[in-house]
Amino acid sequence: MAESKLLNRLSEDFLECQICLQPYRRPKVLSCLHFFCLQCLEEFLKKQKVKTELDCPTCRSKTLLPGGGVAGLKDNFFVESLKDTVDVHKKLTNEGGSLVCGSCETKSGAESFCTECGDFLCDECAAMHRRMKALRGHQVIGVEQLKAKSDTVQIKPRPLPPCRIHSQETLKFFCIDCSEAICQVCTALSHKDHKYEYFTDTAVKAKEAILALLAITVKKMVDLKNADQQAHAQKTELEKNVTETMEKIKKKAEQTRKDLVSLVNQQEAELLECVNTVGQTRSKEFSTAIAEIETATVALESAAGFGRKIVEHGSEFEIMAVSADVNSRLKKLLQVDLTDFAWELPAKAFIAFDENKVSSMVKPRLGEVMTTQDSGFRAARFTTLGTTGRLGPTSIHA
Repeated sequence: MAESKLLNRLSEDFLECQICLQPYRRPKVLSCLHFFCLQCLEEFLKKQKVKTELDCPTCRSKTLLPGGGVAGLKDNFFVESLKDTVDVHKKLTNEGGSLVCGSCETKSGAESFCTECGDFLCDECAAMHRRMKALRGHQVIGVEQLKAKSDTVQIKPRPLPPCRIHSQETLKFFCIDCSEAICQVCTALSHKDHKYEYFTDTAVKAKEAILALLAITVKKMVDLKNADQQAHAQKTELEKNVTETMEKIKKKAEQTRKDLVSLVNQQEAELLECVNTVGQTRSKEFSTAIAEIETATVALESAAGFGRKIVEHGSEFEIMAVSADVNSRLKKLLQVDLTDFAWELPAKAFIAFDENKVSSMVKPRLGEVMTTQDSGFRAARFTTLGTTGRLGPTSIHA
């Protein structure tokens, strides 16, 4: 059996911690939506001088730590729950391997699967499963049917965690005012006058909000990709123009060198240095812009990937646990203005050589290096001045 679509959609870094490279152990979510094991983050924090915030090991974004430190960060229940689903998919796609019953000690071959319990069952256990009154509402399907519909069958998520204040109570509601999960007792005590809703109702709204941002994200990704392509193209144009300009300068210098070798060499060196300096400076500016675009792209892809996965695979509780962070992160990344990256780049790609048509034997001039096009701006020119043949800038707009 070919690998399921679910496993194809999930990259390895979404299933195991990128610090310890092991399956997640109580994963914690940072404000940038990257997540790592609690213990790994605590060890990472020990290496930092500042203890009130944590630099993300992946993108270096800063996350303010709550009073409880790293342990006070939000748990990523979604990933822990998703591991259960992934384990089932891996068992189904293990070609040549046999499925065994996870309910009895005989380890008989499994022929059925309970989506509520997440267990493979042999025929005897499946029959017993259906007869038990307490388990009568469970959905038990055949293994072959599960394989055929493995990407659509929903495996029941892990039970909701208990209330952190009232350990005997189950979390059922979401406090709108405090943006946190609460239990029945909380509604009558610490959240008495607050507005709260059932997870089911709040999760629908949260999912719609994330989906709306993801729709905008798609367009933003296209814009970032186009900006990246344009910046690369303009950098290539700069490199081409630098090469062509330098070649023209060399050619003109060669024509004049027979009469004024030392002076021509001096002018050539200064002009080439000018072109090379401008080229290197602007090339660094292009590289910086490209790096910023790529950083924005990676951050947006990462956040969008997390949002998309939580919407597709997360339970209502899991969605609500990170919805505020997902919304905040996506909105922040969507505010990045492309003009901040590249509004000056097209003009900076221009560089050319305006050579003198006739070289004076008394006052030789090889020509001028123009670093901006004549479109409302004076061209920046580096030219020869005086009888000594020295080079000097007449106007600079680099």
